Amino acid sequence: MNPRVRIALFTTLALLLAALATLWFLRNFERGSQDIHTPAYGEPTYNPLYALRQALRRDGVKAETRRALDLHAMQLQPGDTVLLLDDPRPLAPTQVEQLLAWVHDGGHLLLRVPEPDIELDGDATLLGRLGILPSDTPPRCQPWRVKGQDEHTEFCSGFRFTLSDDRSAELRWGDRRDDTMAYARLRHGKGRIDVLAEMDFLRNDGDGDGASGGLRDLPHRDLARLMLAPNYGK
Repeated sequence: MNPRVRIALFTTLALLLAALATLWFLRNFERGSQDIHTPAYGEPTYNPLYALRQALRRDGVKAETRRALDLHAMQLQPGDTVLLLDDPRPLAPTQVEQLLAWVHDGGHLLLRVPEPDIELDGDATLLGRLGILPSDTPPRCQPWRVKGQDEHTEFCSGFRFTLSDDRSAELRWGDRRDDTMAYARLRHGKGRIDVLAEMDFLRNDGDGDGASGGLRDLPHRDLARLMLAPNYGK
């Protein structure tokens, strides 16, 4: 066979095989994209409010996180906001007095209500001073609706609470059937105190029923903004 004819034949055969392979590939595969969340590393693994802090900073708000409440180092001002993620009952009496004095001058404090405990609950604790009474009512969800978004439920695993008779709430969110609340905003002097049954929706990726997406979910971001509203931007 003529070498030129042989080369042309092999070239034609190679192009035919390439065309068949391309046709097979296009029929069996299609282009697509997929979001994959890689495991967290570094600070997000031990700071559950890392995403919240970073979101606030991107919004131009000065924000920092601390592993322990250090009022001397924090030098709180009337327009500041403090979010206490841990159980507030072990705070020392001096810390309670300083926090309440700061709120009275215009501070904004957010608290999480823990599970009732006879040994820890008492009138001298921060919760007791504010007339916040943890309830042994079984946890249950609160519906949370945001226009344009699927209905959410919040506070599903958090412990409800009530207020003492001499306390009233500026805002409240709960069940009037048994007068328990999942959320309340209290006035204290010039400041405000937000009391929440749980704060899972503020954590990096959420935790528990109703907060699986953390601040990734738009309804959770809207709820976080409402909770932080009194001194936001100050």
